[in-house]
Amino acid sequence: GKRMKNFESKLIAYIFGIQEPIDEHAYAILGRAAIHAVLGILTFELTINVMSFLIPFHSYEDAFYIMSSIQLTGIFLILIATTTLAIRKHGLGKEEVTADAYPAALKRARRKAFLSSIVSTAIFHLLGAILSLREQGFLTSLVDKHRLIQTAIFFVFFTAMILFAVKRNLKIISNDD
Repeated sequence: GKRMKNFESKLIAYIFGIQEPIDEHAYAILGRAAIHAVLGILTFELTINVMSFLIPFHSYEDAFYIMSSIQLTGIFLILIATTTLAIRKHGLGKEEVTADAYPAALKRARRKAFLSSIVSTAIFHLLGAILSLREQGFLTSLVDKHRLIQTAIFFVFFTAMILFAVKRNLKIISNDD
């Protein structure tokens, strides 16, 4: 009971960057976001399945890898978008913190930024591989040296930009009434 609830709220705080304690209001907002995510994923999956029959793939292997990567990417993007929008809209991911809460908030924000940077980089790499299908097979393209170097450069710049933006968004407020 209580131990599981505590673990759940710690996990939610960790993943979504919501400050603890998490109340029923926050749970309700996340619940609605989860419903939106499920509906979005369902629609996305149906669309992708219909599309997979319409795209003239030359190789079944490529078709499998491409459709799998598009599905994984899409699901991640839908989850991130629905929860991030809900959290922002209802002000759950407080970006104004007291001076003593700042280091923890910055650490949480950096962790979230780093995670979204990894996801974005993976998407960038997969799209690059998909777009170069005319020249080479999907797996060959995924491990292509030039593509990996491009992805690494993208990752470094993108992460730096996100971390800079995150630090700028955090504001310290004084805790005098």
